[in-house]
Parts: sequence; C-alpha cells; structure tokens
Amino acid sequence: MSHELRTPLNAILGFTQLMIQSSNGETKAQLQGILDNGNHLLSLINNLLTAAQIETGKLNINLTQVNLPKLLAQLHNSFALQAKVKGLELVWCNETDLPYYLETDGVKLRQILINLLDN
Repeated sequence: MSHELRTPLNAILGFTQLMIQSSNGETKAQLQGILDNGNHLLSLINNLLTAAQIETGKLNINLTQVNLPKLLAQLHNSFALQAKVKGLELVWCNETDLPYYLETDGVKLRQILINLLDN
C-alpha cells in the first residue's frame, strides 16, 4: 500500500522541483507551496505507516545527528507562508542556548514539530 501512495506523490514532488528551477516570481512561490504541501502529505502518509508499525510492535528508531538550528529554520520557512496566508506571523527566535546537534530520529522529530506547528 505504501508503494501505491508514495510513487505518484514522489513523481509530483519531483516534477514540481524541476518546475521551480525553471520558473521565477509568483509562479515559483506557488510551485513552492505545492511542493511544501506535497511534502506535508508525504509526511502524513509516513505517519499512518508509522502508526501501523506501532500497533504491530515493529517501529524502528533510526538515530542520527540532527542539526537543530537548520531543522528549525527549514520548518520556519515552510510554515511562514502558510501563516501569512492565514493572517498570522510565525516568529522564530534562534536561541543560542539550544544544542546545535541532537542524536535522535530526525524524521520522527521533524514530524512531531510539523504536527505541533500545523495545529
């Protein structure tokens, strides 16, 4: 089932990335919105698959070094436009006392933060 969902979505994301490279201005921003939302949809699909793994007791944790400031900046960039459309301002303060690197499952951490920001 995951293959049937991910394959067409990855094709959409790939073509969108190619179109972003050859466009400019407002079109580029609109394509970036498609890419951001497509990536969000992909993460939702991954969440569903993770939930199924949890239920079956087969969830794997993949520990890696995650650059926390970089991850937070990427999330800020992804959600700032969505917030602006809703008449909100997403403010990110780069705290200097945060750890630079974390050893964690980067994919799962990213999804948790996306879920928090999305709510």
